[in-house]
Amino acid sequence: MQQLPERVDIIRAAHEGRALIGTMPLGQFKRLKAQVRHLSGHLTAQLTIDQDPQGIQYMHGELSASVILTCQRCMEAQTVDLSPAVSMAFIEQGASTDHLPEQYEPAIMIHGKVFLPDLLEDELLLALPMIPMHPLGCVPVHQESLDADLEPNPFAALVSLRNNK
Repeated sequence: MQQLPERVDIIRAAHEGRALIGTMPLGQFKRLKAQVRHLSGHLTAQLTIDQDPQGIQYMHGELSASVILTCQRCMEAQTVDLSPAVSMAFIEQGASTDHLPEQYEPAIMIHGKVFLPDLLEDELLLALPMIPMHPLGCVPVHQESLDADLEPNPFAALVSLRNNK
Protein backbone atom coordinates (compact mmCIF):
# COMPACT_ATOMS: atom_id res chain seq x y z
CA MET A 1 0.00 0.00 0.00
CA GLN A 2 1.35 3.43 -0.83
CA GLN A 3 2.18 6.29 1.51
CA LEU A 4 -0.52 8.96 1.96
CA PRO A 5 0.49 12.49 0.94
CA GLU A 6 1.12 15.07 3.66
CA ARG A 7 -0.40 18.03 1.83
CA VAL A 8 -3.58 17.76 -0.18
CA ASP A 9 -5.06 20.34 -2.53
CA ILE A 10 -8.69 19.82 -1.49
CA ILE A 11 -10.25 21.90 -4.25
CA ARG A 12 -8.42 20.02 -7.00
CA ALA A 13 -8.90 16.62 -5.34
CA ALA A 14 -12.65 17.27 -4.90
CA HIS A 15 -12.94 18.38 -8.52
CA GLU A 16 -11.33 15.09 -9.60
CA GLY A 17 -13.23 12.95 -7.06
CA ARG A 18 -9.94 11.57 -5.77
CA ALA A 19 -9.60 8.47 -3.62
CA LEU A 20 -6.78 8.40 -1.09
CA ILE A 21 -5.90 4.85 -0.10
CA GLY A 22 -2.68 4.28 1.76
CA THR A 23 -0.75 4.31 5.00
CA MET A 24 1.00 6.78 7.24
CA PRO A 25 3.47 5.96 10.06
CA LEU A 26 1.90 6.40 13.48
CA GLY A 27 5.23 7.56 14.93
CA GLN A 28 4.80 11.01 13.38
CA PHE A 29 1.71 11.76 15.47
CA LYS A 30 3.23 13.56 18.48
CA ARG A 31 -0.06 14.40 20.23
CA LEU A 32 -1.29 10.81 19.88
CA LYS A 33 2.05 9.49 21.13
CA ALA A 34 1.60 11.52 24.33
CA GLN A 35 -1.75 9.83 25.01
CA VAL A 36 -0.78 6.17 24.54
CA ARG A 37 1.54 3.70 26.21
CA HIS A 38 3.25 2.63 22.98
CA LEU A 39 2.85 3.71 19.38
CA SER A 40 4.19 1.82 16.38
CA GLY A 41 2.95 0.60 13.05
CA HIS A 42 0.91 2.46 10.49
CA LEU A 43 -2.40 4.16 10.07
CA THR A 44 -4.37 2.76 7.14
CA ALA A 45 -6.82 5.08 5.40
CA GLN A 46 -9.46 4.68 2.73
CA LEU A 47 -10.70 8.17 1.96
CA THR A 48 -12.65 9.83 -0.83
CA ILE A 49 -12.47 13.56 -1.50
CA ASP A 50 -15.33 14.88 -3.59
CA GLN A 51 -17.79 17.72 -4.03
CA ASP A 52 -21.49 17.43 -3.22
CA PRO A 53 -24.31 19.01 -5.31
CA GLN A 54 -24.17 22.14 -3.13
CA GLY A 55 -20.51 22.62 -4.10
CA ILE A 56 -19.17 21.65 -0.68
CA GLN A 57 -15.81 19.88 -0.76
CA TYR A 58 -15.91 16.91 1.59
CA MET A 59 -13.90 13.89 2.62
CA HIS A 60 -15.35 10.64 3.88
CA GLY A 61 -13.98 7.20 4.55
CA GLU A 62 -12.44 5.09 7.28
CA LEU A 63 -9.21 4.98 9.24
CA SER A 64 -7.66 1.99 10.94
CA ALA A 65 -4.84 1.84 13.48
CA SER A 66 -3.81 -0.11 16.57
CA VAL A 67 -2.39 1.56 19.65
CA ILE A 68 -1.27 0.23 23.02
CA LEU A 69 -2.95 1.86 26.00
CA THR A 70 -2.80 1.20 29.74
CA CYS A 71 -5.84 -0.65 31.08
CA GLN A 72 -7.19 1.49 33.90
CA ARG A 73 -8.41 -1.58 35.78
CA CYS A 74 -5.24 -3.72 35.93
CA MET A 75 -2.64 -1.18 34.70
CA GLU A 76 -1.33 -3.66 32.11
CA ALA A 77 -0.81 -3.01 28.40
CA GLN A 78 -3.87 -3.32 26.19
CA THR A 79 -3.98 -3.20 22.39
CA VAL A 80 -6.89 -1.11 21.15
CA ASP A 81 -7.99 -1.08 17.53
CA LEU A 82 -9.17 2.33 16.39
CA SER A 83 -11.35 2.55 13.28
CA PRO A 84 -13.07 5.92 13.16
CA ALA A 85 -15.32 6.88 10.28
CA VAL A 86 -14.43 10.23 8.71
CA SER A 87 -16.98 12.64 7.27
CA MET A 88 -15.82 16.22 7.08
CA ALA A 89 -16.45 19.25 4.90
CA PHE A 90 -13.74 21.78 4.21
CA ILE A 91 -14.06 25.51 4.72
CA GLU A 92 -11.53 28.27 4.34
CA GLN A 93 -10.02 29.67 7.51
CA GLY A 94 -12.35 32.31 8.97
CA ALA A 95 -15.40 31.17 6.95
CA SER A 96 -18.72 30.42 8.61
CA THR A 97 -19.89 26.85 9.16
CA ASP A 98 -23.58 27.81 9.09
CA HIS A 99 -24.08 26.51 5.55
CA LEU A 100 -22.67 23.03 6.26
CA PRO A 101 -25.11 20.11 6.47
CA GLU A 102 -25.13 18.31 9.84
CA GLN A 103 -23.57 15.10 8.47
CA TYR A 104 -20.23 16.89 8.04
CA GLU A 105 -17.74 17.94 10.67
CA PRO A 106 -16.06 21.20 9.66
CA ALA A 107 -12.37 21.09 8.76
CA ILE A 108 -10.28 24.15 7.99
CA MET A 109 -8.28 24.44 4.80
CA ILE A 110 -5.83 27.22 4.12
CA HIS A 111 -5.81 28.47 0.53
CA GLY A 112 -7.57 25.26 -0.52
CA LYS A 113 -4.98 22.96 1.06
CA VAL A 114 -4.82 20.82 4.20
CA PHE A 115 -2.04 19.11 6.11
CA LEU A 116 -3.41 15.55 6.13
CA PRO A 117 -1.42 14.16 9.12
CA ASP A 118 -2.98 16.77 11.44
CA LEU A 119 -6.51 15.93 10.29
CA LEU A 120 -5.98 12.19 10.64
CA GLU A 121 -4.32 12.55 14.04
CA ASP A 122 -7.31 14.56 15.27
CA GLU A 123 -9.65 11.74 14.21
CA LEU A 124 -7.53 9.12 16.00
CA LEU A 125 -7.40 11.22 19.17
CA LEU A 126 -11.18 11.53 19.15
CA ALA A 127 -11.49 7.75 18.71
CA LEU A 128 -9.44 6.91 21.83
CA PRO A 129 -11.53 5.45 24.65
CA MET A 130 -11.94 7.78 27.63
CA ILE A 131 -11.15 4.99 30.09
CA PRO A 132 -9.36 2.09 28.41
CA MET A 133 -10.09 -1.26 30.03
CA HIS A 134 -9.73 -4.89 29.07
CA PRO A 135 -12.98 -6.76 28.64
CA LEU A 136 -14.10 -8.26 31.95
CA GLY A 137 -11.57 -10.70 33.29
CA CYS A 138 -8.59 -8.65 34.35
CA VAL A 139 -8.07 -8.10 38.06
CA PRO A 140 -7.98 -4.53 39.34
CA VAL A 141 -4.61 -3.49 40.78
CA HIS A 142 -6.13 -2.27 44.04
CA GLN A 143 -7.94 -5.62 44.47
CA GLU A 144 -4.69 -7.57 44.02
CA SER A 145 -2.97 -5.43 46.64
CA LEU A 146 -5.90 -5.78 49.04
CA ASP A 147 -5.88 -9.57 48.66
CA ALA A 148 -2.10 -9.69 49.24
CA ASP A 149 -2.32 -7.46 52.31
CA LEU A 150 -5.04 -9.45 54.06
CA GLU A 151 -3.83 -10.66 57.42
CA PRO A 152 -5.84 -12.27 60.18
CA ASN A 153 -7.78 -9.68 62.13
CA PRO A 154 -6.24 -9.36 65.62
CA PHE A 155 -9.69 -8.67 67.07
CA ALA A 156 -11.25 -11.87 65.67
CA ALA A 157 -10.66 -13.64 69.02
CA LEU A 158 -12.71 -10.94 70.81
CA VAL A 159 -15.74 -11.78 68.70
CA SER A 160 -15.79 -15.33 70.11
CA LEU A 161 -15.54 -13.95 73.68
CA ARG A 162 -18.44 -11.63 73.08
CA ASN A 163 -20.58 -14.46 71.73
CA ASN A 164 -19.87 -16.62 74.87
CA LYS A 165 -21.54 -14.11 77.23
